[in-house]
Formats: sequence, structure tokens, C-alpha cells
Amino acid sequence: MRPVLLLALLLSTSSLACDKQGTPPPGPGAGSSAGPVENPPPVVQPEPEPAAATGVVCGDKSCGADEECISYYGVAGPAGPKFQECGIPCKQGAKNGGCPEGKRCQTIADGPGPVCR
Repeated sequence: MRPVLLLALLLSTSSLACDKQGTPPPGPGAGSSAGPVENPPPVVQPEPEPAAATGVVCGDKSCGADEECISYYGVAGPAGPKFQECGIPCKQGAKNGGCPEGKRCQTIADGPGPVCR
């Protein structure tokens, strides 16, 4: 082979090698000026509407329209702390304890006793 032809062949192959080394690998961001892909912001669920308050204050809460403040002691009895929660006490002798539709009377032995849940 002639030296001029050999030199031309050598130069053309070396320029191809330089081009391939200088290009980024294919994939996200290759040739893009947009920057890294960011995660979308989390979806915030709206909080449920609180029940209409009756104005009855129970600890640090206000009870809903059909609730009242129920005070009770836990398993330690009066020697332990006194607890308070808003709830609907069951009514003896009433159908389903007098509970609203969708709730039933349950006895919480170490809690408020018979309440609608």
C-alpha cells in the first residue's frame, strides 16, 4: 500500500474513534439539555370533613353532632389515668343498642364499655 493512502486510512479511522469516545452512551439524558429526570410530587389526599361539632369539649377535641364525651379508666382502674373520647354510648333495650345505621354496639372491656362502632 502506498504511504499516502495508508496515512489517509489511519487518519480517517482515528477520527471515527474520537467521535465514538466523546459521545455519551445511549439512555436517559443522552444528548438532552433538560437535566436529570425528577420524580413527580406526591399526590396529596384531601382530609375527610370532620363531623359537625356539638360544642362538647372532650380532652383536646370537640365531639361530633351525635357524640358525647365518654370518660373511663383503663385496665389499671382508678389507680391509672382517666381517659376521655368522643363516642356514642349504646342504649340498653334499643334495637342495635340505638346505634346509627352502619354502626353496631360493641363492648370495649378495658375502654369505654358498650359503644357504637
